[in-house]
Parts: sequence; structure tokens; C-alpha cells
Amino acid sequence: SWTERLHWEQSFLTETARAHDRKLILSEQQVPMDKLIFSWGTSTEFLILSSLDGPDGARCILVDENPARFDSLRSRRELFLGEFRNYLFDEIPRRYFNLRDTSAYVNYRE
Repeated sequence: SWTERLHWEQSFLTETARAHDRKLILSEQQVPMDKLIFSWGTSTEFLILSSLDGPDGARCILVDENPARFDSLRSRRELFLGEFRNYLFDEIPRRYFNLRDTSAYVNYRE
């Protein structure tokens, strides 16, 4: 259900809140696809959920069936990766999502 999906995403954000790496890429094999159903909306959902307590909490987390397709973009420091389009941080309203992390995206390791 949609509720289970959101609960899992919120739980993942809580679980990784203190992690050094703030920009993560996960494969579909690393997540409960029975709850997510599809992965294409996760980057936007994680961005919104991570910012609920304030814009400074914004995080970039992407789940994809083929994470390797983002390999050439991982080092773009001010890029929000999405399934259908990538956005420069400057294109995203800071009032809601204050994306300041200029580290590279990394593969999530449990």
C-alpha cells in the first residue's frame, strides 16, 4: 500500500540520518520492492520526506533498477539525480529544499 511505501522511506531516512554519506544510490535489489512497487518516484519522495522538518534536512537518495546508468553523473556535485530528469541544485527552490551537500553520490552499503 502507499502507506507502507511511505513508512519504509521514512524508516530508511531515519536509519541513515547519521550516516556520513548524504547522497545515496540504491539498486532495486537493496529495497523491498513489494512495498515500493516502482522505483521511479523515490528520489522526489525522499527529497520531500527529508525536508518535512525544514529545508536544511533535504537529502538526495535514488533507487533505480540500473544504478550504473548514473555512474557518469555521480561526481556532479550540485546535481539532483532523478529517473526522468536531473536538476541543478539552483533549479530547486531553496525555500523548501536547501540542498547544500556537494559531495558525490555513493552506492548505499548496508
